Amino acid sequence: MKKFMLIRQPFVVLIMCLLTSCTGMQQNLENKKSEIRSNYAVRERNALDALALARLEDPYLAELEEKSVAQIVFPKAVKAGIILGAKYSEGFIMKDGEAIAEVRMSGGNIGPQIGGQQYSQISYVMTSSLLISVMSRPTFEIQGSLSYASRGSSKTQIISAQSRVQELHTHIFNQTGYLAGITIDGNVYEVIKRY
Repeated sequence: MKKFMLIRQPFVVLIMCLLTSCTGMQQNLENKKSEIRSNYAVRERNALDALALARLEDPYLAELEEKSVAQIVFPKAVKAGIILGAKYSEGFIMKDGEAIAEVRMSGGNIGPQIGGQQYSQISYVMTSSLLISVMSRPTFEIQGSLSYASRGSSKTQIISAQSRVQELHTHIFNQTGYLAGITIDGNVYEVIKRY
């Protein structure tokens, strides 16, 4: 019986140490999640700032904003890949300078590519029917993208079908990081919350 007690005591101490360690790991995980949320969380103010920056960068975008029914604004999107890649962002659907919904963009891509970047993206919605569609159900879109370096900065061009351009114009800007390649992208836009 004494032998069992001697073996049991270190075992209990070991279990207690493991539990304490797991509790510390759980707290570290929660802290990391909170840090990621605060660094990548977007607010309506970020969407308004992204729209203003786009207007400043290109006068054509100011015209496009005026002609559009609404804008889908992702102030902080991320994309990364090596042959296969992924992208993710949360943002807002803006109409007349106000948010009408929170929206999520997620997707994957395939093609010769390497790297990762953070960027801002605005999709100018040109028809009421497309806005209704995006607001009512997840919307899937296929597009191409060409990413390259020019004068020391990363650039991305979107390649869309001509029929789609009449409904939606997408502009990527404010890029950091480096991504090079040409890909076919599948994106899903999904409303998270309506206002």
